[in-house]
Amino acid sequence: MSGARDQTVALQSSIAADREAKWREIYKEHFSMVYRLLLRMGITRTDAEDLAQRVFLVAHRHMATQEIGNVGGWLRGITVRVASEHRRWHKVRRLKAWLFGGDDADDHPSRANPEEDAQHGQLQAAIREVLAQMSPKIREVLVLTDVEGCSAAEVSEALHIPANTVRSRQRLGREKFRELWRALEQRKRNS
Repeated sequence: MSGARDQTVALQSSIAADREAKWREIYKEHFSMVYRLLLRMGITRTDAEDLAQRVFLVAHRHMATQEIGNVGGWLRGITVRVASEHRRWHKVRRLKAWLFGGDDADDHPSRANPEEDAQHGQLQAAIREVLAQMSPKIREVLVLTDVEGCSAAEVSEALHIPANTVRSRQRLGREKFRELWRALEQRKRNS
């Protein structure tokens, strides 16, 4: 009887070790995507790292109870919900400084010269300003499809909305982005 119990304990230990190894691999492979997505969703750099950790804590908690087909899509869905919860928390406290208060993640190495760095920074700030003016639902879809390059099906799965709704919000988001971009350029010309 003791031998069977020892085998069961050994099997459980082996399963737990496999699960932890798989978890480390998921974390290592997807952390930068989650972090970038949080920044693009309007979360400041100072909060993005903490929220990325929260995304992975939520994912780890649910990993044992859910069957995960598309890990990237699953993590994007959790990321959008964590970012949304974060925004609601700040709205309740009337702290709106979270809206693009920090610098966006730079996906590219340093430019050839300081002038290019400055131009890139100004462009990123202008994009953040335009995105900040959009409704969160439209912005989420636009960032996931046009910035992150996700398909309508992936966004649909991540946000738990129909694919046609994704396409509709993407179209509306693009139209709104163009409208807001033109208005921003007009303000710059007039000042």
